[in-house]
Amino acid sequence: METTLAIEGMTCAACVRRIEKALASAPGVAGAVANLATERAAVRYDPAQTSPEVLAQVVERAGYAAHVERATPSDAEANARGHEREALGRRLSAAAVLTLPLWLLEMGPMLVPAFGHWLHAYVSMQALWVVSLVLASAVQFGPGWRFYRTGWAALRHGGPDMNTLVMLGTTAAYGYSVVATFAPGVLPEGTVHVYYEAAATIITLILAGKYLEAVAKGRTS
Repeated sequence: METTLAIEGMTCAACVRRIEKALASAPGVAGAVANLATERAAVRYDPAQTSPEVLAQVVERAGYAAHVERATPSDAEANARGHEREALGRRLSAAAVLTLPLWLLEMGPMLVPAFGHWLHAYVSMQALWVVSLVLASAVQFGPGWRFYRTGWAALRHGGPDMNTLVMLGTTAAYGYSVVATFAPGVLPEGTVHVYYEAAATIITLILAGKYLEAVAKGRTS
């Protein structure tokens, strides 16, 4: 028999290979072909040994959201695209709203020195860093959590992808900034800086790219 799985989280050819490999290694599977553009996987299997629901769980253990396609392909695809677009839109909006104040706090004093003088006259640098930490944490572990979920799964299975890169890069910037904020003494002299806005900006820009990609996929479909 053959079934079609709708899969969320594929971003590159490496994701396709990982999903196909995971499905092919499952008991009872005779063949599996994943498609990055349609975000589907066609699987031929022996119903005596496995089921579509079990195959969806195999994909989920590989680090991707999956479900058995029940509706007609066109309806299922339209619904999936719509849900993905809406979810990405919400994440992008939240990330942008939280990142904008970070940019104003970090870049504002450089672009408008008068604003910087006024700000530092009333607020200490430590207090600004703590406020930035709160905003950056909301981005990192709110809209940015999707990169941890899929990126860590890919890394754990020995196939790091773009999500893994975003996860590691933003965590490095965020983690270094936390150390600079609360334990500056452990850092070499002259290296105590924070990069909260960089981590938040990377997440926001990647989410913007994914949102545009989802819109384009929907129109292409």
